[in-house]
Amino acid sequence: MDGEQARAQSRSVLIVAVAAVAVLVVVTVVALAVRSPTEFEPGTPEATAQGYVQAVVDDDATTAIGYLSEALQEACTPSDFRSTYIPESLRVTLSATTIDGETAEVDLNIEEGGGGLGGSYDYDVTLYMERQDGAWVISESPWPMEFCGEEDR
Repeated sequence: MDGEQARAQSRSVLIVAVAAVAVLVVVTVVALAVRSPTEFEPGTPEATAQGYVQAVVDDDATTAIGYLSEALQEACTPSDFRSTYIPESLRVTLSATTIDGETAEVDLNIEEGGGGLGGSYDYDVTLYMERQDGAWVISESPWPMEFCGEEDR
């Protein structure tokens, strides 16, 4: 085998190796993008947060309001939900949960936008909860309607 054939063979091996790594990266990214969300144990603050966030994302005001305390259900209306902005590209992850007797705080990270040229914006919110009739309910005006029920809107 002369030098030119050896270089051609080395280039071929390198191209195959780079292609294999590229395919592996694409498969990993796709797997991470389409993975199912974590299912939380029913009756936990995390499950309440997950159900509430899913209802908000699905633009299902009736279901979302069902996760609120009785007092908030009286103060927050379906139009409060409809008047909030929910971006098309949204990712919500649970950061932490703190339970103290009959109250809980569920910390969420909200990421809006999908990166790329437009970039993304992320911020943290906390859902404050309490036990009501044996179930965890959101007890303070939650994201994304932090001001629902306030008189001076």
